[in-house]
Amino acid sequence: MNSLAFGQKHDFNWVLGISPWKGDLLSFHDFELSISVVDKSTPFDNTIVAMSSKAGEFVFSYNGLNIQDKVLDTMQNSEGFELGILPNLYSTTGAPFTQGSIALPSQKDTDQFLLFYWDFDTYIYAPDSSSVAPFHLYMAKIDQTGNNGLGSVIEKNRLLISDTLANAGIVATKHANGRDWWIVVPEVVSNRYHTLLISKDSMVQSFSQSIGITWPLFLDISSQSIFLNDGSKYLRFSDEVGLQIFDFDRCSGLFSNPELVNFDFDGGYFGGLSASRDCRFVYVSDRLNLYQYDLQSTSIGNTKIFIATYDGFMNPGRCLFSNPQLAPDGRIYLNNNFYQGGVCKNLHVINHPERQGHGCDFVQHGIDLNTVTLSGLPNNPNYRLGPIDGSPCDTLGIDNIPLAAFRYDKDSSDYLRIEFTELADHEPETWYWEFGDGDTSWQRYPVHVYDTAGTYQACLTVNNQNGSDTYCKTMQLSISSASPVVKSDENLMYYAYDAQRLILKNNEIDQVIIFDASGKIVHQYAQPRDWINVSILKNGFYFWQAIDKKGKQKSGRFVKM
Repeated sequence: MNSLAFGQKHDFNWVLGISPWKGDLLSFHDFELSISVVDKSTPFDNTIVAMSSKAGEFVFSYNGLNIQDKVLDTMQNSEGFELGILPNLYSTTGAPFTQGSIALPSQKDTDQFLLFYWDFDTYIYAPDSSSVAPFHLYMAKIDQTGNNGLGSVIEKNRLLISDTLANAGIVATKHANGRDWWIVVPEVVSNRYHTLLISKDSMVQSFSQSIGITWPLFLDISSQSIFLNDGSKYLRFSDEVGLQIFDFDRCSGLFSNPELVNFDFDGGYFGGLSASRDCRFVYVSDRLNLYQYDLQSTSIGNTKIFIATYDGFMNPGRCLFSNPQLAPDGRIYLNNNFYQGGVCKNLHVINHPERQGHGCDFVQHGIDLNTVTLSGLPNNPNYRLGPIDGSPCDTLGIDNIPLAAFRYDKDSSDYLRIEFTELADHEPETWYWEFGDGDTSWQRYPVHVYDTAGTYQACLTVNNQNGSDTYCKTMQLSISSASPVVKSDENLMYYAYDAQRLILKNNEIDQVIIFDASGKIVHQYAQPRDWINVSILKNGFYFWQAIDKKGKQKSGRFVKM
């Protein structure tokens, strides 16, 4: 069995920060987020590539204009890229275009990587009216062993597409053979999509397809596109156009079954979308609001659930919602919307995207950074996607041998209550958990309550017809090890010590809604006074949403014991 495609950690390091000198390195080793300050040589706006080796060691980054090497200095032989007028416009900030570049591992050499990027020029769309748009898509090749291990550009400016392209949305997914890659790039003011098949570092197929709606001028710049984690669907979103959904054939590279979900947004430009690892829920944001849709429904538009609205937090500018990105730890992170908010030193996070409604546990400005950011997060495909076993394109002998992984989250109110989130890849069919205290579970996302404090080794074993794999973690459970309390607005509401009341600290509250852990509404209180009686609720985990008399909404969570 060939497992060449598996275990790839190319997205395990993210680099952020508008400063050309200091930034934040977000690492996801052991599937847990850690953040550190790094020295760097270039700023990052919306266009961000951050590539790591198969083992998860940082290799290079790209901001749409400059390539930085392993130590975030200018990479050897990186001058002379065909970029058009981009350097004249954005040299002090980096390119501001969402998904304006993407990087893939070489299929021929594990020390080499392919970088896909474009140039920009003046785009005349009407008499006496012009904008800027990309006119060409290029490819460069980078060798991480060059320049004494710092990395070097060994090929650049290989022309792949010559056309007027939309200035957002270069995305990729694996071919059904588990080795090659599909890249999709939209055309400007069009319903036409360019599709490339990259095989053994060469473009072996290039074609275009017209399907779905025509995207208006200027709205493509505020759009974001994704493939679902399994590559089965392509989604493109803009807050004024809506959500365009296509089925995608990973064998042929063709789209089919277009569906448009319309929206009535009032948030403004530069939102985005991302989807849960299990491909069920998609999250869309404008600058002020976040919503969830169920992709398994036969009527996706009717499954819209409002998750949150911007709570007014500033650090130092308004920390709005933009550019969601699924991370290796299974969470979805959102950056700020700089163009209508300013710079920010926080990220937002959806802790459980696989859960419906408010059970997804969205925390505004829940991640503290060391430096300010603008809007972007790295543009990463699913590097760990395998073949479609048994399909006509499954011709290379690569099998989906499951790879186990998980994270665990400690309850801030009960340090013995642990939530487990599986992060396994390559089509696992069963999930068997051993919690280290003699108890076991076959649930995919179990919650386990330990009897006593102590050290436990929890293990997950995943299986399918091709094989199995086990991944273990050691946990230290004590009162001091409990997770920090998630940020919420305690100036508005807090949980009383008698475990029977939610105390209101704002007499302007007009309505309070209580949701259970699955996102289901369990109680509503109209025009509450000083406190809310929650003694009628069963013990468990809950979310609250408060609406004041001006319609402003805030939210938080509590545990009823």
